[in-house]
Amino acid sequence: DITKSNALNSIEKRSLEVPLETIEGELKKPNPDKSLVEESFDVLKKGLTGAASLAEPLTKLIPLVAKLWG
Repeated sequence: DITKSNALNSIEKRSLEVPLETIEGELKKPNPDKSLVEESFDVLKKGLTGAASLAEPLTKLIPLVAKLWG
């Protein structure tokens, strides 16, 4: 959970909420928008540069996203 991470300040955490919520919402849809998911991942990658403590949550998302292209 990003909100519990000490690697990011409160502003950084809030800026990552939108792309995470977007990915989560799209993955729940029968036909997720792949472009929107990819754009959200790009935002996350930029926002998480240097935040190694959040690698585990992201690795949990990767299999879900892989299903889109599976």
